[in-house]
Amino acid sequence: MRYNMLATTSATTIEPPIGQPESQFMISTKSTVTAVYAALLLLGAAACSRAATPDVPPSAKLLPESTVAFAWVDSPSQLVDLVLHHPLRERVESWPAYQQVMEADGLVKFKSGLSIFEAGMGMRWPKFLKQLTEGGLSVALDGESEGMVALVCARPENRAGENQNQAGEHELLGRLRATVFSLVRGGKPAGAETDPIATEDYSGQTVYSINGDTHWVTLDNWMVLTNKIDLARQVIDRFREEQAACLADEPSFLNAVRQRPADGQAWGYLNVQAVRESGQAQPLMSGRTENVVAEALLGGIVSNLQHTPYATFDLQVDSRGIEARLQTPHQNDWVGEDRAYYFGDGGHGTAPRLLQPERTLFALSTYRDLSQMWLRGGDLMIDKAVDELEQADTQLTTFFSGRDFGDDILSGLGPEIQFVAAQQDFADVLPRPAIKLPAFAFRTRMLTPRETQAEFRRVFQSLIGFINVVGAMQGQPQFDLDQQPLAGGQLIAATYVAAPAQRDSTSAAINYNFSPTVAFTDEHFVLSSTTDLARELATGASSSDIVKSTLQQLDNEEPANSMAHLNGSLLQAVLKDNHDQLIAQNMLENGHSREEAEGEIGLLMDLLGLIRDADLRLDADASRLRLTFRAAVTEMNAPQESAE
Repeated sequence: MRYNMLATTSATTIEPPIGQPESQFMISTKSTVTAVYAALLLLGAAACSRAATPDVPPSAKLLPESTVAFAWVDSPSQLVDLVLHHPLRERVESWPAYQQVMEADGLVKFKSGLSIFEAGMGMRWPKFLKQLTEGGLSVALDGESEGMVALVCARPENRAGENQNQAGEHELLGRLRATVFSLVRGGKPAGAETDPIATEDYSGQTVYSINGDTHWVTLDNWMVLTNKIDLARQVIDRFREEQAACLADEPSFLNAVRQRPADGQAWGYLNVQAVRESGQAQPLMSGRTENVVAEALLGGIVSNLQHTPYATFDLQVDSRGIEARLQTPHQNDWVGEDRAYYFGDGGHGTAPRLLQPERTLFALSTYRDLSQMWLRGGDLMIDKAVDELEQADTQLTTFFSGRDFGDDILSGLGPEIQFVAAQQDFADVLPRPAIKLPAFAFRTRMLTPRETQAEFRRVFQSLIGFINVVGAMQGQPQFDLDQQPLAGGQLIAATYVAAPAQRDSTSAAINYNFSPTVAFTDEHFVLSSTTDLARELATGASSSDIVKSTLQQLDNEEPANSMAHLNGSLLQAVLKDNHDQLIAQNMLENGHSREEAEGEIGLLMDLLGLIRDADLRLDADASRLRLTFRAAVTEMNAPQESAE
């Protein structure tokens, strides 16, 4: 027998919890049972646990070899401990929105049902959860049966007979089953004669079916929940017969397990080859993207998914934040010539350092040969996107005086791409726009500075002239062009000329967020939404700075294919700058009263106030492709960003 920790399972008599009249089990029984079952499944996607060695999870030996997706959590109860004792809990509980949620009718009913459940179990739910999941929790998806299964390993019994009920069943699991089944039976419609709980004996094990669609099996200290009866039978087979083929025998799964971090708190596996062969994710596995933006962001990953045998996921959570990694095997020849623009020759393309001007809200750096991507777009995107690309190429070629946009224009730019967005300071600015937007800029290297500078300067001036003509017909303010010398280059700025009635306005049109500017310095080209940001980036005051993100510190600032950084505090500040406009928009779109709109916007601000920063990083080498996400929460005593 595989994992015969104590005794075989047998049926027990279903009784209400001691001291609880049956009438109490009519209270919110349906929602309580649903919540309990959903919680058991969802815990497989959450994680916070003690460090684990990279061995095969025991539950993998109970699952069929046709398992497509698998997630394992060592100790889900530690996630609950983290939430219940987190330093930020007191702040969250002080929010008015939190108080409203806690007093909502649905949650009151749920808490009532939870109290009944705790009475049946004879303990509070945190203690119950710890005992229930002490041996880990797994959730899996089987490709053959198309069923989902949750396997929970409860606290093992220390010696024969201990923690067993009179029927020889694991005491905690037996009590749980009796409590849940009592709730199910108490919640059946009035007058219904059919028992919602059916039983089946399979290989000496009792399989309980709840309403015909949820199947429950207890195997020693394992609890198995699944939506497919055949999948329950397969788990029983592998529990009884150690030689039965199982997920733990699959070569790709074993390879994935060997690469699992020793300190991983939660880990997941996806058999990408099986998904690819099933045809269930054809749009994702086709190798084609839906538009130019998707191609630039995901093109290399899409090529990887056409060949990689599997993907893994691991997660770490602590009081400081969360870190998640998605990783696949990778080979440079999987990318091919069509997408060499994404990773560079030999897969060695690296992103430039992140920019950090004053009040940096968001920064992105990546390696992308835009010229090659544009020229090969017909082989990389779906037909609709190719048609749109050809139309855009024709229009841009005309705009650039007949010069081919991909061959002649983009080919003059290097693959080192930098983008940045920064909060603007409107304190001493008039006219001041009512809606205050961040400034943003694009920066790259010119391969042929003299030719590229002349071409881009002429096109920018033509574009501003065109906008002025169209704007005049629509009653919009006009741009005034200005050229300013820079050390080793030039800055060309377009500034709106305010009408006399608007010059001292503090609620001016959205146009006054912008002063489009191009800057040329040595070999770099900057295109910015504002003159101040363009000058700051062009003069080098910040262009060589690295965003000191926790992710880069974690990876020792090693080169990456792409990396991005978001400042959560400044994002909150930008939204506070537009607080009144957000409330008005909420009232208009959702039909809310001002009080309701203020509550929703206030909750959004509070939630953003919990995030200090977030980082995303894509790394590729000759053997693996890895995407890393990290988010850090604010410190308990950290001052909140002011909107002023």
